[in-house]
Amino acid sequence: MVEKANLLEQVSWKIHAKHLAYQTEKIYSDWIYRFITFHEHKHLSEIREEEIKEFLSFLADDRQVSASAQNQARRAITFLYREVWQVPITDSCLSYARPRKRLPVVLSREDVRLLLSLLEGETWLMASLLYGGGLQLMECLSLRIKDINFTAHEISVYHHSQLRVHKTLLPLTLNKPLQIQVEKARIRWEENLLLPSFAGVSLSEDLCQPKVTKALSWQYLFPSRKPQWDIHSDTLVQPHREESYLQKAFKKAVRNAGICLPVSCHTLRHSFALHMLEEGCPVKMLQSLLGHASIRTTMMYTRLLHQSNIAIKSPLDVPHFLS
Repeated sequence: MVEKANLLEQVSWKIHAKHLAYQTEKIYSDWIYRFITFHEHKHLSEIREEEIKEFLSFLADDRQVSASAQNQARRAITFLYREVWQVPITDSCLSYARPRKRLPVVLSREDVRLLLSLLEGETWLMASLLYGGGLQLMECLSLRIKDINFTAHEISVYHHSQLRVHKTLLPLTLNKPLQIQVEKARIRWEENLLLPSFAGVSLSEDLCQPKVTKALSWQYLFPSRKPQWDIHSDTLVQPHREESYLQKAFKKAVRNAGICLPVSCHTLRHSFALHMLEEGCPVKMLQSLLGHASIRTTMMYTRLLHQSNIAIKSPLDVPHFLS
């Protein structure tokens, strides 16, 4: 029988040792727990490859989860066996599902304006950054004070897993609200420095030094309400806001706005891309602003652009039809 707490603790330590994102730890731990629960807490040595396929088939056929969720489960199981349990498994039982290619849902400028008017405080500022700069939700939450360049009017977005950075627009209308947010983050930082066990913010091992982790410029722009205890370093660290903080407020705003489309926070990024193209932004420049590694990903929005520019009329609307 697998001890859930012990196994998930091993997963957590291995992810931490590899400097993977905290979000990865949450996702992997969740799928691994579902996996061992599905097999009634059997020991990993007793679970054969056929039973791994059985779990993945259950997700696809019975639960009908999306292709991306299936692939998350596959990556989590692969990590469990190869990195934590250190047992080789063949790739034949871990073939990845191919997501269906479909165009993203976008909002009109009027709908975006309405949604933003229904948000307030930090949630309004976060949503404004998602739309005004084309940021992903985690990119916004992971912003540090140093990433905001008020002089050049740009935002630096770091892709730690790919060791690269891209720059996007800093809307001029957000200058004042962002300066206020920086001041709020500074106050939280000063309060944290008074705590004896405070170690600063989490950083990669090569940067994890007190003079960096405790520096104001490296603090999160949207810090959580209070620091949390890190079991790995046995210290207090300052995390950023949880994804659900904005997701819940955004979902409520969508409901209050009466928008029936299947939208999420990421829809604001899609809307940014389409509206930039409508304003004449070159595709290559849009690729840079969105941080896409391949321009093929950016080209998806040109198909939306062509659809949004269709100006044909129904024959019933032709002026001479009823004459």
